[in-house]
Amino acid sequence: MIKSSNILIIGAGVSSIFPILLGKNKVTIINEGKLFSRILISGNGRCNFFNDDLLNKEDVNLKLILNDDEKNYPNAVLNYIKNDLGIDYYKEKKYYYPFFNKSECFYNPLIEAFNNSNANLILGRATSIDPIKKKVVYLENDIRNEISYQKLIISTGGFSYLYKQDYSLINSLNIKFNKFSPSLCPIKIKEKIPSYLVGLRLKATVYLLIDDKKAYCEEGEVLFKKDGLSGIVIFNISKVINEYINKSNIKIQINYLNHDGYQAISKKSLPEALKKYLKEEKLLNDKTLTFSFSSLYSFKESQASYGGISLDEINLNDFSIKKYPDIYAIGEVIDLNFKCGGYNIGYNMIEGYKVINRIIEDERK
Repeated sequence: MIKSSNILIIGAGVSSIFPILLGKNKVTIINEGKLFSRILISGNGRCNFFNDDLLNKEDVNLKLILNDDEKNYPNAVLNYIKNDLGIDYYKEKKYYYPFFNKSECFYNPLIEAFNNSNANLILGRATSIDPIKKKVVYLENDIRNEISYQKLIISTGGFSYLYKQDYSLINSLNIKFNKFSPSLCPIKIKEKIPSYLVGLRLKATVYLLIDDKKAYCEEGEVLFKKDGLSGIVIFNISKVINEYINKSNIKIQINYLNHDGYQAISKKSLPEALKKYLKEEKLLNDKTLTFSFSSLYSFKESQASYGGISLDEINLNDFSIKKYPDIYAIGEVIDLNFKCGGYNIGYNMIEGYKVINRIIEDERK
């Protein structure tokens, strides 16, 4: 049984990849289930792991993460992926994918690198942190154990894909935390979707209306479900909806005659299902469809969680918690939320790369 660790990591999510691999034999991980499992389901099995926007230091979120640091962490992450892990990749527009277009082609080299890292793995669930005694309580095979640490990295992620939600670990730190809600997910609407419309995909310009004012706009594909709307554009809108979740007048407006810089003039070539719906709803003279937001889909159907440890609690120079300088929080467990397109995995890897390099630099002083 491992009693202490130089660097203890709770959770083996995407953000912990570099702390685990670069920390090597100094690292112990407490994790339930598979390591880095989010990689396997990312990008619909293709693993969209990065975006060209992350190389732009003027990006608002990236500036926050880099915090005016002179080091080029985004480039360092890409170089490590290619040169140290041996993962070939390519770009579609600004989206990065493994060369062979499969998540396993990113995942398997990670696991091989982990097996060669001499890092220690505890298959268990951390339940509480004592930041004063610098100890973590965890359950392994339902048996209570304790482990002490010099540095602690919290990389537990959010509640996406989980059936059970538990705030006990974060609550033990007594810090400000914004409760999680589903994000990057389909949305339920108040209007009834007829069966013949279910499964229809429309490329469109989609607006989020808050109190009848446009709060967000994006072009993309909308998928009609039996109780709501889905598609990448809807996933991104669900993230923005979280910012207005307490508003009572939230609507989705779909301009199905406009996308990719083109404007349809005639409605003669409309899909038959849409034509039937417009006729039944007496909307043939309208250019848009408008639906009233009812609720977000559950965590199980979400790709990310909105919320997390308040940034007021985080020292963004090194992602340490201000009250506890030897505890770091990275990834989805902190209140930084991103849209689809390789941003979540990319940002999280950059955070992890920065944190472990700061810890290694501090140890050298």
